[in-house]
Amino acid sequence: MKRISLIFALITLVAAFTRLFRLGAIPAGFANDEAAITYQAYSILKTGRDTWGNLLPLFSFRDFGEHLPPFAVYAQVPFIKVLGLNEFAARLPFALTGVIAIFAIYSLTKKLFKERAIALAACFLFAISPLNLGWSRFVYEGNFGMLFFLLGINFFVSSRKNIKFLPASAFFFGLTFTTYHIYYLLTPITVLLLFIPKIKSFWVNYRGVFLLTIIVGLIFTVYGFLIVVSGAGRERFRQVSIFSDGNAINQLNVNRSYCSQILGSTVCRVFFNKATSYLSLYSYNYLFHFSPTYLALNGTFLRGTILPMHGLLYPFELPFFYLGIVLLLFWRNRTSYILLGWLALYPLANSFTSVGEISRIGHVMPLLPIISALGIYKAYTYIAHTRFRTLILASLIVLATHNILGFFVNYFVIFPKSNSQYDSYAYT
Repeated sequence: MKRISLIFALITLVAAFTRLFRLGAIPAGFANDEAAITYQAYSILKTGRDTWGNLLPLFSFRDFGEHLPPFAVYAQVPFIKVLGLNEFAARLPFALTGVIAIFAIYSLTKKLFKERAIALAACFLFAISPLNLGWSRFVYEGNFGMLFFLLGINFFVSSRKNIKFLPASAFFFGLTFTTYHIYYLLTPITVLLLFIPKIKSFWVNYRGVFLLTIIVGLIFTVYGFLIVVSGAGRERFRQVSIFSDGNAINQLNVNRSYCSQILGSTVCRVFFNKATSYLSLYSYNYLFHFSPTYLALNGTFLRGTILPMHGLLYPFELPFFYLGIVLLLFWRNRTSYILLGWLALYPLANSFTSVGEISRIGHVMPLLPIISALGIYKAYTYIAHTRFRTLILASLIVLATHNILGFFVNYFVIFPKSNSQYDSYAYT
């Protein structure tokens, strides 16, 4: 236990160092999205009102062209109060979510697999995760959503042994509504997937706790509805969704025109219509999220102010990630149901917009290292009994070390200078 505690402490220190080192300077500059949230928090601190003069908004903060859910703004206020209005203070609460999540990932993974080695591996992969490192060093409201979503799943899994954790699960799932737009879609679906198979058991055996859980859930559901009514998410969806893509409609009309010259308009409408066009586009977006190109090579291509070109995973992780998925598919147990269900939901919101907007997949940040850690653990147990285990393990360690150090050199040395080319989105 002392060795495990020491390893966990070292992993936590790695997570803290990589997220706090030169936090105010990397990423270089201060993006418009960061400034929008931070100045709202500064205005609340100084006047009690947002930048539009509204007194302590409860449901959303009005921004140019959209509305922001409130949690991130209020979370910044005490940090700006203590540390002043600067980049470090603005980014610090978001960076801390990446450190706190380590504890929740260890707890959840150990409960799911009953194996500390997998839990420690998952924590380490998260600590060095390119995706989380990029976002946790940025003023990104989805960091809080990721943490609350993770805690909601964690407490739900804990409720299998102690039902008193069930209301806490509902509470943290509810808090996701206060953080980022994607959770208005993802959280209700996740809650339904988790709770529906257990509803009868909860009602028969734990009626009082279950009723409290329902009450907590309803309170946050009403609150989330009021956030949406206030404007949060709706305008942004209209701006960036596939349904606002004029090119798709233009191409549809061209195809139908060519087709109708030969087969007639009635027949052509069956094959060329908005439903099939949008379904095809959405399917492509959804499936692309699982491709090796997106996962291991250039998943960050639309976010040059956040990260250098990189995948959501390290290249060495990719085969272990796919192995983890295969193992979960074969096991078909409760753990598989939770993790594969979570994975299936990961592209759901982002596929309505595009494949490259990694801000809308923040909730998957803890899941990717958990699945990769499972694959690594099972591969190691097999390799350890092979004849060439020393050669294979040494080769994998060299590859992993090269991938990891290469990313950190790129991020901390080259990226602060190279990302200035994206100054249309961030000033330096």
